[in-house]
Amino acid sequence: MCTGGFCQAASSTDGVKNGSETDVDCGGGAAPACPPTAACGVAADCSSKVCTGGACAAPSPNDGVQNADETDIDCGGVESSKCGIFQKCVSGTNCSSTVCTGGLCQGASPTDGVKNGDETDVDCGGTAAPACASGKNCGAPSDCSDKVCTAGKCKAATSTDGVKNGDESGVDCGGTVAPKCGTGGTCGAPSDCVSLVCTGGVCIAASSTDGVKNGTETGVDCGGASAPKCAAGGTCVAGTDCTSGVCTAGTCRSASSTDGIKNGTETDVDCGGGAAPACAVNKVCVAASDCATNICTAGLCKAASAADGVKNGTETDVDCGGASAPKCANNLGCLANTDCTSNACGTTGAYKNKCLVAPSCTGGTGAANTCGAAGNQSCCSTIQIPSVKNAGNVTMAAYKLDTYEVTAGRYRAYLNAVGGNPRSNPPAAGAGAHPVWTGTGWRSSWNIRLASGWSDVNFRLGPNGCKRGGNGEYGTTTWNPTAGAKDAEGVEFDSKPIDCIDWYSLYAFCIWDGGRLPTVAEFRTAWNGGSTAKTYPWGNTPAVSTPNAPFNPSPQLADYAVMGNYGGGTVNGVFYPQFYTWGASIRYSNDRATHIAPPGSKPLGAGPYGHMDLGGNLMEWLFDNYSTSVKWGQPDTNFPDPNTDTNLPWSQGDWGEWTGKKPSTGTSTVWMDAGGNRTAGGGSWEGHQIPNGGSYLNEWPGGVMGTYHALGGRCARN
Repeated sequence: MCTGGFCQAASSTDGVKNGSETDVDCGGGAAPACPPTAACGVAADCSSKVCTGGACAAPSPNDGVQNADETDIDCGGVESSKCGIFQKCVSGTNCSSTVCTGGLCQGASPTDGVKNGDETDVDCGGTAAPACASGKNCGAPSDCSDKVCTAGKCKAATSTDGVKNGDESGVDCGGTVAPKCGTGGTCGAPSDCVSLVCTGGVCIAASSTDGVKNGTETGVDCGGASAPKCAAGGTCVAGTDCTSGVCTAGTCRSASSTDGIKNGTETDVDCGGGAAPACAVNKVCVAASDCATNICTAGLCKAASAADGVKNGTETDVDCGGASAPKCANNLGCLANTDCTSNACGTTGAYKNKCLVAPSCTGGTGAANTCGAAGNQSCCSTIQIPSVKNAGNVTMAAYKLDTYEVTAGRYRAYLNAVGGNPRSNPPAAGAGAHPVWTGTGWRSSWNIRLASGWSDVNFRLGPNGCKRGGNGEYGTTTWNPTAGAKDAEGVEFDSKPIDCIDWYSLYAFCIWDGGRLPTVAEFRTAWNGGSTAKTYPWGNTPAVSTPNAPFNPSPQLADYAVMGNYGGGTVNGVFYPQFYTWGASIRYSNDRATHIAPPGSKPLGAGPYGHMDLGGNLMEWLFDNYSTSVKWGQPDTNFPDPNTDTNLPWSQGDWGEWTGKKPSTGTSTVWMDAGGNRTAGGGSWEGHQIPNGGSYLNEWPGGVMGTYHALGGRCARN
């Protein structure tokens, strides 16, 4: 190079190929590398690092040399491919992974903050990175977390996108957002299923035994259309969900008989079934017990009647008692006296609310089943005597006559009922009348003749009040003021027939007890059976009187009258002994009638219809006075004596003997005979013989107010 007349040293800018240059100002090591087409000797002479055929080649992405803008061999430049992992780089744009760290390309990762690899968006999509969220780029549904890729974009999961996405346990079902899965759907928990039952990852159909509230159920396994109804306390929507049919504030309530619903065991609304009240007429029933009338026919309650064979309506027993049915017979149920044919309803003990045989048989000794040979028959039993033509050729109307003589126990029941004061509680005027003859009932003027209190009662019936006649002998009484008292041989006085009683008091008792006093003709008919006249109830021959050991061991025992007086007598050459004592042993005030037997307890004496003691134990007061002219016909009603039947008080010491003397005045005023005499029938324990000729009737000489220790009686009934 000659410049300014001087040779200059070679340089890479002198525009001359000189020095070690392989072409003008390039190549050779000292000058810059040569551009393409320039002459070269080696690759280092070329900027492209490619010397082919003595000329530099233009750089290319496949020339095996890092040239041009490449950051590594054939990669990283504009024209070349991206560099792979660990090739040199300047920036991520040089790398296929777009990740350049420390001058080297790094492998793509889902956390490198760069869309690389087969990612469809930054760090998501493709095969290695996580699925992309909604709104990110995608190439397929699999690139998206919700498996929905529409128009190159991931879409948020919905319950109608046909894809199992979000927290769904199955396609468009399960999880927290989508509807629950139906039967057969995939599930991860019971909450994913409509049935709330997930077994083995599959939703199982709801049932009424799965222990879950599902389906149409309103409570666990109850309520709704298919499950059983819910019990009390269960959840409900309507009454139909509950066994009781009652749903209040979302809870099933217990059935009740006031809820206006047929529920529980009820057979109709609020009735039947045992727990609810019985049903009214025409209500539905299953059994008779469902009905107030106790009649269930063809599934409906029927009206009560007095012939339906059932205790219903106001009845107190089957077809009897109450306001509409007939009165009840003995031992049937009752609530009031008017329910009973006997007009007596028991109020205490075993007889409570039972119709009594008669008002006097309220229980207790002598007032219950303590009469008869075995001591187990009702002391109030009565026997019907049919209409018969008697020995006087008079047709007797049918009537009833008590089987036994009135006991002290029955009389005690009467006194208790009237508070011990018969005078203040007398029979009604006209009561106790004979059904055939008028004017034979109680007269109010007789009220004064009744006892006026317990002290009066006890005195009259006691040993000092019982008078047999003018000789002043004390009576042998069966009355004791104390109930349950016993005689010397252990027999209760109440079990024995009442004696020492006046006609008025016995008549008042019989009326209270639902009866009356028998007439002479009625007593005689019961004695001989009507047309056949007999001397004794058992026939025409006296019976040998014998002690009855089971009752008393002593010989002082009441039996049936025989001929003779006290010591016995002879009839047709046959001696019939008496076993009755006479004298001091029975004639002083403390004697208490050990020899008088309980009614019907002796082995003899039953009349033709079964009446006991007609011919013994005690003589008996009859309604009328005996006379030959009327003995077979209507009773003699010519009483009382109008001159002596008024204002005659009874008080201790103020009565006379049978002679008619009144002690307080010494006058001859008739006292016991006031009101006339009455007939006493039969014989007695004391040996009162049955007169010859078959006549067993005696006009009692003491009058209606006279009392005697061998005189009592029994009641007749219409």
